[in-house]
Amino acid sequence: MGALNGSKTRLPQALIIVLGSLLCIGVSFQLCSPGASVLSTAWQQATGVTAAAAATPAAWQAASSCKIYILDLSAEVAPAIGIPQCDINDPEVWPLNEPGELGWSLQRMEVMPHMHYQYAGLWWLTQSLRNTPEVLTDNIEEACLVWVDSYCYNQWFIIQRGLALRKLEGYPRSKVDVRASYRKALDHVTASPRFQRHQGRDFVFHLPMRDTRPGGPFLNLCSTMLLSHTLVAEHSNSCRQKRPKVPLRETQILPYCTVAGVDLSVPIVGSSRPTFLYMQASCGKDERKNCGKLMRYRFVQAFNNSDPDVEVKCANMPVKQPKSYVEVQREMRQSTFCLLPPGDTSSSNRLTEVILAGCIPVFIGHPWHEMPFNHGEVDYASMSVFLNITNASWLGTQACVTNLRIWQQMADVGWATAAVPDMQAALAYLRAMPREAVQRRQAALERERPKLYYGPAPGSRTSALADIVFTNLLDYGHRVAAGELNVTAS
Repeated sequence: MGALNGSKTRLPQALIIVLGSLLCIGVSFQLCSPGASVLSTAWQQATGVTAAAAATPAAWQAASSCKIYILDLSAEVAPAIGIPQCDINDPEVWPLNEPGELGWSLQRMEVMPHMHYQYAGLWWLTQSLRNTPEVLTDNIEEACLVWVDSYCYNQWFIIQRGLALRKLEGYPRSKVDVRASYRKALDHVTASPRFQRHQGRDFVFHLPMRDTRPGGPFLNLCSTMLLSHTLVAEHSNSCRQKRPKVPLRETQILPYCTVAGVDLSVPIVGSSRPTFLYMQASCGKDERKNCGKLMRYRFVQAFNNSDPDVEVKCANMPVKQPKSYVEVQREMRQSTFCLLPPGDTSSSNRLTEVILAGCIPVFIGHPWHEMPFNHGEVDYASMSVFLNITNASWLGTQACVTNLRIWQQMADVGWATAAVPDMQAALAYLRAMPREAVQRRQAALERERPKLYYGPAPGSRTSALADIVFTNLLDYGHRVAAGELNVTAS
C-alpha cells in the first residue's frame, strides 16, 4: 500500500496465476505487469488469444501518453490495513463452480464460472488493461489515472449478500464481514494522500451494483468519490442529482456482462427466426413496487391471445416456471424482435443478451430501458425499434410515478421514436415493417453487437467494448491532467 502513501513504485510481489480462477489475485509481476509481453495463462484459457496473435488497439496507442496504474485492493490494500485478502478461486468467495441452487437463482445457470456472471465486467476490462502494457505504469506518481481493481471483493460481497437474502443451505458461509472489509478498503483508498491530491478525479471505480446503505461499500459514492470516474450500469448510480457527471464523461454507462454461449460469427441477416416477438422475464402485478416488472406483466396481458409466433410470457406467473439461461438464449436467437422494458431498475442484463443474440430490441417507453454507451458509441437507432405508448396503462401507477423520478435515459433517440396508442398497436407496427427495414436493422445489429461483448475480438488482446471504455477513459485522463475538470465537489 506504499504507493498510495507516497512510495513511488509498486514493490515486487509473488507471481500468482490461479488456473481456472481467471483472475490475477496477487499481482503477477511477469504475466500481469506493465512491461510484460506475455498474456496471462488465465486470459489465454478464457479467450484462446495468444500473445503472438494479439495486437495493441490503435486508439490505445494514440492515447498512451496517459499512463494507468492498476491498484489491486487484495494485493496492495488488504495487507496494509489488516483485512483478509480475496481469492476468487476460494469456494467461500465464489462457490458457483459446482452445481447448486444459488447459480440457478441468480442467473439460471447450474454452474456459473465467476467471469460468466452479469457483474463480471470489471474482470474482463482489467484483463484487457493488463494485456495492453503500452498504457500501464508501475509508478503511481507518474500515472494520470488509477484503476481500482475491486473485482474479487465485489463478487464476494454480492455472493454473500445473495446467500443471506435467499437463505440457501449447502454453501460455505464466509467468516469474514465482507461488506465491512470492502468498505474499509475503499475508505482507505479515498483517505490516502494520492487520492486526496486531486480529490479523486484521477481514480476510476467500477460499481456494477450500487449499495449506499449505512455500512455499504459505496456509502460515500456521492460524497468522497463524487469527482472520481465511475463505471456504472445506469444513470441513477451516477450521482447526477448532485452533479451532472455523465455529460462531462466522468461516468460511463456500461452493459452487463454476457459471454456464456455467445458466438458472434453466426450471421443475423438471413438466419431462421420463426418467433416474431419474444419476451421471457420476471413480472409483477403490484402497482406500488416496481414499474419495470409491472410493464412486463401488462405486456403479457396484452398479448395473451396473440398469434403462435408471439412468445411474450412471465417466468414467474401464473406459476413459477423460469427457463434456464441456455434455453432463453436459444429462444432469443430464434426470434426477430425482442421486447425491452426496464427490469428491477432501469437497466437489466436482458439488453445485452438480446443484442448479442441478434434479436432486434424493441424499446418500449415511458419509462425507457437504460442504454449503455449513449454518447454515440453504439448506434441504437439503426439496430432497434423505439415505441412510445401514448395510452400506457402503467404510467399513472405509484410504482412508475416513483421510478420516473429516478430513471433517466440519455441516448439521443427521440427522432427515431414512433408513437402508438397501446401494445396491440405496437405489434401491428412491427408486423407492418417492410422486410428491407428489418434486414437493415439486422445488418446494423451484426455491426454493433461486438461493442456490447466483453470477450476479445479474434486475434486481439482486447474487446471492442474495452476499446470504447479505455478510449473514453484515456481522453478523460488527458483532460484531468490538463486541469480541464478542476471543479470542487458540492
